[in-house]
Amino acid sequence: MDLMTINISEIPASGMMIDRQIPASWLNDFLPESRKPGITSIGQLIGNAMIVGDNILVSAELSFASGFECSRCSEDGREQTRVKMDMLYTPEERSRNKLSGGEESDSDAFEDLATYSTDQLDISKEIGEKLAMALNPYPLCKADCRGLCLGCGKSLNDSDCGCADESGTDESIDMNKSKLATAINAIRENSIQSGD
Repeated sequence: MDLMTINISEIPASGMMIDRQIPASWLNDFLPESRKPGITSIGQLIGNAMIVGDNILVSAELSFASGFECSRCSEDGREQTRVKMDMLYTPEERSRNKLSGGEESDSDAFEDLATYSTDQLDISKEIGEKLAMALNPYPLCKADCRGLCLGCGKSLNDSDCGCADESGTDESIDMNKSKLATAINAIRENSIQSGD
């Protein structure tokens, strides 16, 4: 059985516990590019699946550790993440009936809704979507990260580098304006030459 597949015929009336270890390689497939290959530990998926009429209710939590590069200072960081999922799976034929004007059901009030069409319920897509949305694509090593000095590139979390005192002077502002004007003129010239 696939790690993210639930055999519906094996779910008892009282519900079925879900307790699975998910390899970091599987979890990393769902990360935004800015966070790859971030997940460094085996994930733990714990929850339950219940049959409710002809629907399947899956409530689960995925927990894992991930590493990242701080988006301000480039320092390495680590965080523990928990992704919760409450998903109601309805038979695919009911979804087709609803689209063709069939009557509404209790599942219409449920926000996280998906369909199933076989006895094998694959929850990987929904877990992957929740995982991708749960991780900040621009993580910080700490909430008050000061980032890098724009002048010398030193991490300002360790200490001030001295460049910051000079960055606000009229001379440095004039120099930055001059560099910006030169760059804009070069872009304009390239555009004129290429006929844009």
